[in-house]
Amino acid sequence: MPRLQSLSPIARTLLTVAISVLGTVLFQALGFPLPFLFGPMFASLLAALTGIPLRGAGQISIGARTILGVAVGATITPAVLGQVPQMLASVALIPLYVLAIGLVGVPFFFRIRKFDKVTAYYAAMPGGLQDMVVFGQEAGGDVRALSLVHTTRVLVIVSLAPLILTQSMGIGLTNPVGAPAASLPTAELGIMVLAGLAKPLDGILAFSPGAQAEMTVLAIIVGADLGYVTIHHLTRLVIVITGAPILAALLKIR
Repeated sequence: MPRLQSLSPIARTLLTVAISVLGTVLFQALGFPLPFLFGPMFASLLAALTGIPLRGAGQISIGARTILGVAVGATITPAVLGQVPQMLASVALIPLYVLAIGLVGVPFFFRIRKFDKVTAYYAAMPGGLQDMVVFGQEAGGDVRALSLVHTTRVLVIVSLAPLILTQSMGIGLTNPVGAPAASLPTAELGIMVLAGLAKPLDGILAFSPGAQAEMTVLAIIVGADLGYVTIHHLTRLVIVITGAPILAALLKIR
């Protein structure tokens, strides 16, 4: 697709938006769950796999993540912090869970998929998509392979999780995202603007190695304990993001 490769950045962004809209329309027409989330993800992944040059929405994406970050941060209240001691038993499992994923993933990517050691290592780490790609790039890994592996990981997790919740557990994806803005006190809205193994449902979402943002949205939609899910995902990301480069240095992965 040489002509597409020569598109300007703005044209690539518009092409990405058009592909995302098509994915949304298709998922809505087929009656699939969360079409505005899964439709663009599937469409964009398929487009990337076929070599179509995609491009993010820049500041719009940053603004959307900022809003989501504020929504997540608003759930970390003193009451949630007071529940942390009750979560220690399951939070303590996260290092073991990350280790188990690494012990399976690294040999798989290195010996079976024939990735180099750096790419295999960072492809197996269940951290943030952008973080693992950046770390892998700085260590000399294959950026394209890392991007596709982690995008696929996130897509599979956030696609399977709703199916498990709706088909196996009978949980509907109907919980409102939040109270109407008009019902919230003006002072609290101002604060949020400035801020820029409890149950099976919570456990499944807390230990699903998907992207933190997408799993947070899913937790909101299904009515899970957002504070519980968020704390576990933040713990996982802190462990992987801080520990992966250190362990890579100790193992002399260059």
